[in-house]
Order: sequence, then C-alpha cells, then structure tokens
Amino acid sequence: MTIRLKILSALLFLLMLSYDTIPQPQAQKIRQITTKDGLLTPGVKFTYKDSKGFMWFAFSNGIARYDGYTVKRFDDFLPDSCSINSYKFCTCFFEDSKGNFWIGTLKNGFAHFDRATETFTYYNHPTDHGFNSINCFMEDSNGDLWLGSRDRGLYKFLHETDSLINFNPHDVYDQPGTEIALRLLEDSKGNFWVGTGHGIFQFDRKTGSFTHIETEPKIPDNLSWINHIVEDTYGDIWFATNWGVMKYHPLTKSWKHYSTQFPDRPYEIENGFIEGIAEVNVGNTHQMWFTTSTGLLLYDFHADTLAHFNSKGNNPINLISSNTFYIFCDYNNLLWISSNGLIIIDPRKMVFEYGKMYTYPDSLTEIDAWCFYEDKNETLWVGSFRDGLYKFDKNLNFIENYKSTAWDEDLPDMVNKNRISMVYEDSDNNLWVGTAGQGLSIFDRESKTFNTIFLKRFPGKRNTFMLQIFWRMAMANYGLRRIMACIQSIDHGNPASP
Repeated sequence: MTIRLKILSALLFLLMLSYDTIPQPQAQKIRQITTKDGLLTPGVKFTYKDSKGFMWFAFSNGIARYDGYTVKRFDDFLPDSCSINSYKFCTCFFEDSKGNFWIGTLKNGFAHFDRATETFTYYNHPTDHGFNSINCFMEDSNGDLWLGSRDRGLYKFLHETDSLINFNPHDVYDQPGTEIALRLLEDSKGNFWVGTGHGIFQFDRKTGSFTHIETEPKIPDNLSWINHIVEDTYGDIWFATNWGVMKYHPLTKSWKHYSTQFPDRPYEIENGFIEGIAEVNVGNTHQMWFTTSTGLLLYDFHADTLAHFNSKGNNPINLISSNTFYIFCDYNNLLWISSNGLIIIDPRKMVFEYGKMYTYPDSLTEIDAWCFYEDKNETLWVGSFRDGLYKFDKNLNFIENYKSTAWDEDLPDMVNKNRISMVYEDSDNNLWVGTAGQGLSIFDRESKTFNTIFLKRFPGKRNTFMLQIFWRMAMANYGLRRIMACIQSIDHGNPASP
C-alpha cells in the first residue's frame, strides 16, 4: 500500500467513524422547549416571531406564545361557536405592515388576533372549502394581503369589505395539485411567485393570470410540491421541493438543482422532501438551512457545500430526532426549528473550515468500512459491511455506490452478498472484488455490474477459503488469463500451477 493510500484510507476512515477529529459545521443549541415548558404537543407545525418579540407556535390542536421565559397557551382559540370543523389544526402566522396579526387554519378559515384585547375575529365559510383551508399569507409591496389556500389557489383579502377575491391556476392549468397554493413570495423585482402542489407559477396581478414556470432540470411531476420559497441576499430564488432544492438565478435565467437524496440510496425518495428554508447572513456566516424528515441540511455560500445533520450519524447539534419540519430565522439570527418540540440554534457559533470539503454518503457514517483500495487511476474503492462497494475520486469526493444485489431487509443473504471484504486491480486492469457470501467477482466498471465467478468444486464456506488463494494470486500481479485458467482447471478437478 502506498503512503498516499495509507493517508487517504486513514482520512476516509476518520471521516466515516469519528466526527470529533474532522472540522465539521458546529452550532450551539441554546435550548430545547418541550411540553414540560407548556407546549401543547411536541409536534410544532409552524413557528413565527412577531414585532413585539414573541414567538408563536402552531399545533394540530391550537396555538401558543412564548415570551422567552414561559409559554402561554390559547385554549380558547377556535371555540365551537366560531368554528365549522372540530379540527383545530393551525397552519401559519403572519404580521402585516400595519401590525395586524393573522392566523391560518387547515379547515376553519383564518383569524385576526387583536393583541390589545387578546381576542380573535374569525373568517370562514360553511360551504367554501377552499376559503377555509389556508396554507400561507403574504403582503405585497402595495400593502395587499394574499392568502394561499389548499383547494382554491390564491385569495386577495379586501380590508374595506372583509371579503376575498379568488384566483385559481387550476382554472387554466388543469393538472392535479395546481389548485394547492403552498407558498407565496414577492421578490425584490416585484415578481409574484406561487408554489403549488404541481410546480411553480408566476402571477400577474394586473391581468389576474398565471404563467407556469418550467425548471431545468424538470422537477418530476410526482415530486413537484413547492413547500417553501425564499429569496436570498443575492436575489436568487430558492424553492423547497419534494425533489431536493431548486435555485433560480434571475440574471442568467438559469436553474440549479441540489439533490438531497443519499447518493447510495436513491430509492429513499423521502430524503428529497424539503420542508422549510431559512437564510442566515451575519458577519462571516452566510448559510441556507433546510429541514427534512431525515435531518437538517446546511448549505454554506462561501464553501459552496451542502452538509447533512441527523440524529444517527453526523450530529454536532445533538438532534434528538432526525424529523425536522418548520424553520424560522428571527431578527437576532437565531434559528427556531420544530423537531420533537423546539430547538433553538445560534448559527453564529458555527466553526466552519472553508475550502474544499469531502463529500460522502451519509449511510457510510452508520456502516463499517471493511477494506480500502486505490487503483492505477488514483480512484479510491471502499468495501463496506453491508452496502457494497463505494467509489471516490482522487480528492475523496464520493462518486457512486455499487451493490451486487438490491437491498432487501427480508432476505438476510443480501447482507453477505454486499459485504465487500477485498478489492484488488490486477495487471490487466480488472477489478477483483471478494464478498463474504458470494465469493469472488470481477467488477465491470463500464456496465457497473459484478460478474461472479462460481467455483463448482468449492461451494459454500470453502468458496471463501479458495477466494484467499486466488487473492494471493492477484496480489502477485497475475493477469486475468492465468487466474481464470487456474479456476477452470480446479473446476475440472485438475489443479494447475499458475
């Protein structure tokens, strides 16, 4: 093993097994607020900080307010006499420029909260279901209040008459999900963005018309929910989707897709479900945070890297649960994240090593590496305990994961077939791979397949014993022809000398 390979192997081993010795994004978790502090349930659905400094929390059964010391629950919110549905799920909060405080619900319309008298005024309709299911609020530069609904697209609230005007993209774009207005944003150029259950739209307030926006690459139709929209400091627009993150650069009219699925687990599509986005830009810290059901994602603008934190592997924030949903950055640049209650994070305490960071799949933090090998092209191969073969370039950037068979928890033999114990490249540039249960294989780097070599005369455990013999032949730089000749002679009961 070369000195370089020893260094690379040791470094990768540390990356996979010990986060304490490698510079990682660090954050100070100030406090975790739970039901012991007065929260209605651990499942906080939405967080918001008003101009008075109060934090508001929405739950499936009501709302609560936090003043920094204690939590006040509004048990009288949505009494039976003012509601049309017993389900008191609150979806969002919003304070407009006039100081009006609005609360959206899932099935009971929306409410205005008078903070002086601490009383509520309710707006709902017994038959208009779209009117009663509110996802979000937005105030535009004209001072108009807009509401995104679950069933009827967009509503404009008329303060003078306490009434609403409806604009529904589904009336023009007859696709399932276009009637669901999940998020609204007016950017710094005055463009009105609408994120729906079926992609992205721009809304023209003069004509009342919608334009469907095509992204490049195209978001798959079944993953085109737009869960959040944010404009960053540079004027770029970020969209949280069920297919990772899409960023739009208005100056060049170009798109960039940030995949958040584990590269070695593309079938786990839930890793791509982005729930919320929050930007932090203070001092030398400029980050974009994303919440998912599999942990937190952190994009660093300076290093142009995307890191993943979860409760099992990379966990410098000490997450109790990887389920993170809503995120909010207040004007003190503190992050409020709903995860098994509430987590408050000060991102300014983060220690970040700028420059090139190593990228590798998160599953390697949970699964032991069994062997390392550097081939003639300086590609590093890592054999794992359960997940097959991992490939890294010479800079230790993860490229791809290869398995001899698809993983199936119900078939225990799959563990052995993907348990890579040895990797070696012979003088003919063939990559030999040894497994704990399938014996000897040659990995075809073009077709990305394992070609298993079965030894008829040595089935079962003896197959593993013979693997050791052929491995010594490979290590002695025998080419494929001589090794295969030896294998064929053994299969025919006539051991040949290599």
